[in-house]
Order: sequence, then structure tokens, then C-alpha cells
Amino acid sequence: MNDNFGQEVIEYLKKENHGKPMVLNGKIASEQVVDVLLPEVNCGIKFHYVGEKTSAEDLCEKPDGLKIVHLWEDHWIFNREKITSKMSSLLGNTHKIHGRETKIAPLDNARLMDFLAFNHLNMPFKAKYKFGLFHENELVAAMSFSKSREIIRDGIVYDSYELQHFCNKLNTTVVGGFSKLLKQFIKQQNPDDIMTYIDADWSAKNSWSNLGFELVDKLASMSFWLDPKTGTRQSPHFILKKHSKSMDDISTPAAKMNFLDLHGFIEVFNSGSYKYLMKRK
Repeated sequence: MNDNFGQEVIEYLKKENHGKPMVLNGKIASEQVVDVLLPEVNCGIKFHYVGEKTSAEDLCEKPDGLKIVHLWEDHWIFNREKITSKMSSLLGNTHKIHGRETKIAPLDNARLMDFLAFNHLNMPFKAKYKFGLFHENELVAAMSFSKSREIIRDGIVYDSYELQHFCNKLNTTVVGGFSKLLKQFIKQQNPDDIMTYIDADWSAKNSWSNLGFELVDKLASMSFWLDPKTGTRQSPHFILKKHSKSMDDISTPAAKMNFLDLHGFIEVFNSGSYKYLMKRK
């Protein structure tokens, strides 16, 4: 899609890293290499090109304590501002606002969806409970939750909720904002537990442990179908349903490739997700 993808990212990092060490093709473990290693922030970046087959080795777990970012070419092309905002956060270059300088207010779904669409990398969707942090009357962070579900573990019924989204305004970090919004939700709903899925493309294993969450599962890499005209990633099930097809209709590699070619999609991936749980009962 863009022959200059990797070089463009490297040039951006050289500019934003302000002369700090940056190792290209850095070795992080036995026979494991990242495209860019940033020792000052203990982070490595792995490039993934559209059309290249992504191997299990490319997405495997890396040494504890080292954060690995999986950067996908289509995100760089179609979501450049969101990606550079996340990179600025990694490098500590964002505008910081302290949580105590903000005020909490409920959001409606229209306000939530607009904010997520502009600031969040993943597709936005409506939520049952949603709150925002406002600084000088501007929305600078948002958090949303599902409705409650009864979950049975070890014979005990739990009133469980899913934390669906948390998002700061682009190029902004609300220090303590996550905790402030989470405490508001807990105060309002008093949940027995809160579950969430964290994108492994950008989050390190156990990165949420200090927020009161326990890592309970690691979900494998998922396939998406990319519209190269719009940059939209969609679930294969959604697209197949739209075309009155099922997974059985593309059960062979050849059949899947024929369907993708016919409708103009390209298969892309993520590196999976981490499932976390905050137990309160």
C-alpha cells in the first residue's frame, strides 16, 4: 500500500525522540527482532505490512517489562493522527492535564460516539453508561461501560460490567483521569466485578495490574477485512452477513481469497487482546 511506511515511521520517531537512543532492527530476545527499539522508554515497535502474512512468531509474547507496539500499515496510512498521538504518549510528549483540574459529567451516546470516532483507534459503539472529563468546558477524556450481566463463577452469581472504552483527547494525557472516571462508575453502580479487553497492539502484558485489574486471559490474533478505499477494518462475520454468506462459504483459502478479491477487501490482523478482571466481591 505504501512502500515508504516503515521509513516514514522511523523519520517521525527521529524527529519526536529528540536525539535519544533509537536502535533499528533491535534484538530483544533470542532470535527476536523489532524494527525500532526505544531504550529510554523500554519499548520496541514492530512493523506489519498489508498483504504480508503475519506469523505467530511476529505476534508472540515478548520479555516481561518490555512494551512491544505492533504497528499496522493501514493504521499508519488511514489513522495517522491517532497513531502519532499514541506514539507521542509513549515518548512522553503529550500535553498533560491533571485529573483534579477536570470535572466529571455524564455523556449521551451521540457525544460519546463523536469523541471516540475522532480520538480512538478502534471502531466506536454506543454504551449503557458513559462519563466524560471536562477541562475548561472541553471534553478531554471519556469512559464507557456495558449494561450489567449476571456471571456465575464457582457457584456464585456476580453482577458484572464490561469497561468498553477509555480514551483521551488526541495529543493529551489526563493524569489520573482513568482512575477518576472508574471511581465514579463504581460509586454509581457498585459492580461486583468489571471486565475489559485491552488491545495487545499497544498494551504490555500486566500493564493494568497496578490499576486493580487481574490478567485472566490472552486472546489470539484476530482477522479483519480492510476496505483499502476507506481504511475501514470490519469483522468478516459482518461483511459475510451483509452479502448473505456464511463462514462455510469461504472455508477454503481459495474461496476466501476469491471472495476478498471480488468485493475489494484485504485481510489484515491485530495481535490479539488481553482480558482483565477487577474483582470487587
